[in-house]
Amino acid sequence: MKKIIYTLLFFAALFTLNSCNESKNKDDVIKFYDLENPGKELTNTVILPVVGEGYDIDIQGGSGTYTYGAQDVDIIKVARRTELSGTALRITPLKEGNTSVFVMDSDMNSGRLFISITAYTLKTAVSEDNLEVDVTDPSVKTLIETEMESLRLKMPMAVTFKYKTEKSGTLEVFPDKSDADIKYDGTFEMRTVIGGTFFDMTYNGKMHTYNVTWQNIGNAEGDDVRIVLEADLTDMYQTQYPAAGVQKVIATVRLDQLDN
Repeated sequence: MKKIIYTLLFFAALFTLNSCNESKNKDDVIKFYDLENPGKELTNTVILPVVGEGYDIDIQGGSGTYTYGAQDVDIIKVARRTELSGTALRITPLKEGNTSVFVMDSDMNSGRLFISITAYTLKTAVSEDNLEVDVTDPSVKTLIETEMESLRLKMPMAVTFKYKTEKSGTLEVFPDKSDADIKYDGTFEMRTVIGGTFFDMTYNGKMHTYNVTWQNIGNAEGDDVRIVLEADLTDMYQTQYPAAGVQKVIATVRLDQLDN
């Protein structure tokens, strides 16, 4: 209870209840409903994947104004959806874990909706890959091509991402998607900085950094889920071989979702 009160004190918000009910009856019960399915009361724990746009709920019952908050603001974000309804809230997953949404009205009636955020597993395989190496010195070009072949993602590799948060988690890299017994375990993190969004994958003792040029993850079911990544290592090899005439070293890869 102390944790819930603390959350309300420091992370609470207020909004007006759009209801004709002006009763201050202590027997009034605050209830939670699925906003997209009117009449569907949420009485059990709501289970959501950590990757997605969020889940909209509607609050009913009570009177006056509502105070709302998340039990653990590291696991979910709770925000008003005034464009949908005067009593609508959106729950946005942030990381794997269990928490709850707590709501109290002006007359101290309260309700709580339990939320479980689960890891999101995305199984992918390399469907396209390309390596561009433009180097004047033929021996250095061969060295770079050989090194890149051992480092980059390429067909017939597969990668399974297990999202623990919206942008990070663990991964499994399979050198051959047809052989599940040989794999490298590692981690990944997506970060957005000035200049773009980058995807860091660490496995087999090395970090591989790609620029995310396109992605479609966590959208509506049935969408074509894929990620397009690009690693521009031109600057690195220009520094490593300053007299070799390194003009371009770029690796691109497309990952498409596999059927689970």
